[in-house]
Amino acid sequence: MGLFDRLLNFGDPTKDWPVVSGPAPALSRRTLQLETPRFGEPLESALPLGRPDKFTWQNKKAGFCELLYASKGLRLQFEASRLVEVTFFIGPSSCSHRGFKPAAPKSPTGVPLGHEMRRERIVELFGEPLPGSDDEVLQMFHGETASDFSLTEEGQLDRWDLYVND
Repeated sequence: MGLFDRLLNFGDPTKDWPVVSGPAPALSRRTLQLETPRFGEPLESALPLGRPDKFTWQNKKAGFCELLYASKGLRLQFEASRLVEVTFFIGPSSCSHRGFKPAAPKSPTGVPLGHEMRRERIVELFGEPLPGSDDEVLQMFHGETASDFSLTEEGQLDRWDLYVND
């Protein structure tokens, strides 16, 4: 760990959390949110997921931080110490951390989302993307949540970002 990493991680509130193995937690099929932590919940609500593989402050004073669970293929982003975004890294090169293992989250119908999935299948499972979506990012609203499905240049699913639809 270099000096810059040490400065960014100074005061890591997750450093004493236990290590919890296993895959990324499942999403609620109805709300498309993690059971815990849910959007808007405080940083401490991520404790059941265990200590992240990497914790980074973007702005400590403002409570902006990122918890990377590379071994689960998951990233949680907090603003003002509240969960605002969940990212599932699905493609084999979507995360550069050495401990990375791709996530396999499920659609609301229970279909696992894998790297081989293409735009047509995502639209079939989640509906039409918003106007303005392009060949690389499909934006969709799902009631209280919204999604960005990022595709590779070859058209395969690479990453799924979920956030509050406000």
